[in-house]
Amino acid sequence: MWEIDVQVDAAFADRVSVERLRRRVTQTLEVTGWSGPAIVSVLVTDDETVRTLNRDYLGIDAPTDVLSFPQLEGTEIPVTEELPHLGDVVVSYPRAVDQAAAYDEPVHRELERLVVHGVLHLLGYDDTTEPERQQMWKVQEQIISNL
Repeated sequence: MWEIDVQVDAAFADRVSVERLRRRVTQTLEVTGWSGPAIVSVLVTDDETVRTLNRDYLGIDAPTDVLSFPQLEGTEIPVTEELPHLGDVVVSYPRAVDQAAAYDEPVHRELERLVVHGVLHLLGYDDTTEPERQQMWKVQEQIISNL
C-alpha cells in the first residue's frame, strides 16, 4: 500500500538505519490518518546537496536541516488505487549531527525527527505561521514520543 524509498549517500551509509527511517515514515502516515496508497522518497545527504536544492528550488542559497518537495502541493491529494507520489524529503546528515549534539540527543533520533517533520510537510502541514507551527509540532511530538 505504501512504497517508501530511503536512499543514503555512501558517506553516511554505515551511520544511518534505512529501516528505522522507513518505519518513521510509516508511523507518520499512520498517525496522521493517511489511508490511501502513497510513494514517499527520503534522501539523507550532505550539506552541499541540500544547499544546491534549497537554492535551485526555493531561492535560498544556504544549507538547511530538511527540505520537503510535495508533488501534490496546492491540490487535494487524490485517494485512488494508483500510488500517488506524495513527494521527497531531503535531510542533511551534517545538520542532523550538529542539532543532535545541541539537543543532547543521539543522531538517529534527530534524523528521525527531521524525517517526520519532512513527511508532515508532504501531507500539507506547515509551520510558517505560529498557529500552523503549533499544530504541526503537536503532531510531530505525538509521533516522536512514540518512537
